[in-house]
Amino acid sequence: MKKSLTTIIKPFGKALQGIAFWVSYNKMYFNNHKLQEAPITLEFCKLLQSNFTDGQNVFQEEMLKKIYHSDVKTMERVDLLIKDKNRKELFAIEFKTDVSGAKIDADINKLLKIKLARPDITCYLIVVLEKSHNKRFIDNKGVAVKKIIKIKNTIGFYKVRRVCKSIASFNLEKTYKANYALLIEVFI
Repeated sequence: MKKSLTTIIKPFGKALQGIAFWVSYNKMYFNNHKLQEAPITLEFCKLLQSNFTDGQNVFQEEMLKKIYHSDVKTMERVDLLIKDKNRKELFAIEFKTDVSGAKIDADINKLLKIKLARPDITCYLIVVLEKSHNKRFIDNKGVAVKKIIKIKNTIGFYKVRRVCKSIASFNLEKTYKANYALLIEVFI
């Protein structure tokens, strides 16, 4: 199969930037506490849904067996599933906040399984970082690492497609303390 990246639609860019600002806003109230994944995901859903204009809908915690359209016996879920007005699945999305590389890798592999079973679905991992910098995805200037990364022991790849940030000022030193929302595409 050929490696192919999709075109990022505008609602994703707007929702990503919105979630980076939302995290910064909430850090003003809860500066010394990590925000939980569930409220960040919910806010992202609202931002995304409000920017869709073609009848797409965002669904949370959809069962994977529904996506596979088969008798797969799994209780696994995908964090977000976006369907068109005819209920056809368009995007499968997993969400992660400041977590270990192993948890991110597990979600990348989950998305790869979806992509292998349903090549027609675009698979994204969204990583939200609070006042931190992950060199795996973001370079020293606070922008996306440009290279395509092979997923170990698979035929899949991933690439950081978009980095949105909220930062107190555009000082290079402060990029390490910014709040980030990353869009990572998993593909074959």
